Amino acid sequence: MLTYSAAVRHISLITCILLYTTTLPYDVTLPYFARFFPGEPHLCKGRLTTIDLRVAGTTNAQHRVEKDSRLYDTSTHGFILSLYHNPLDSLFFEVTLPFYHIHHDCPAYGCCSLKELGMSAWTTGISLNLFSPEKLDFVDLSIETGILFPPSAHGRNGCGVPLKGSVAIGLFDWITIGAEGDVAYFFDSVKSLQYNVNWFLEADHFVRGFSCLLGYSYSHQKPAPYFWHPLCCDYWSMHTLHMSLGYDLATEHHPGLPNLELFYNRLLNGINVTGNSMVGLSIRTTF
Repeated sequence: MLTYSAAVRHISLITCILLYTTTLPYDVTLPYFARFFPGEPHLCKGRLTTIDLRVAGTTNAQHRVEKDSRLYDTSTHGFILSLYHNPLDSLFFEVTLPFYHIHHDCPAYGCCSLKELGMSAWTTGISLNLFSPEKLDFVDLSIETGILFPPSAHGRNGCGVPLKGSVAIGLFDWITIGAEGDVAYFFDSVKSLQYNVNWFLEADHFVRGFSCLLGYSYSHQKPAPYFWHPLCCDYWSMHTLHMSLGYDLATEHHPGLPNLELFYNRLLNGINVTGNSMVGLSIRTTF
């Protein structure tokens, strides 16, 4: 059984969770690994259900920052299970449950490994799909909000409220360009605030079921003690490059077959962040 001092030490070392995306669940960006691609606007179709499983991990556990900080060398792997449903054409609901295994290497405390349920997201939103066959293939718009629940092992008042908007434009029957922006306000003792901006270019089903994506995101959190553990950090920011290659197995006769996607999130630069890039696999089915 853990002593009180050991429990405090373990909580202080927990500095990372996995909360990454399916079609568009809210992604809490953390300074301990590269941000995940935030996704495209939701499909505007009633009675549509999507189940997504993502498995990912850090490609290294190096502590690379632009100035001195108190972050630990961290490696992480885990998976996210997400459920998305459209009861009506424009209305959607989502539940996201992240499970992760995190390993810390700190000279002062030694190594520490923990397995936990991460920060869950329950969100709802509205999607709009505008067709313009004369000039554009489509214009998709989406706005989303909800509540973020703190990790299971931490009885801290770290719940948050996200607000997210995104747009995607289709061109030439196979090219999609888009942008996304979001902000999250956390109801902790210091009222921390985080925001992210993102753009992407996608070649959608350019050869049979193959699709590829290239994106960029900038993330920033205001100076504050971190919202769900007692480690006190300065402000942080990061620049992330997103790359993915996917293959859609679904056909007209078998629409429930999954979409498989390999993704890589490369942390390009940042302040008060580690150098952990992320690589993983996504399996998603829609019915």
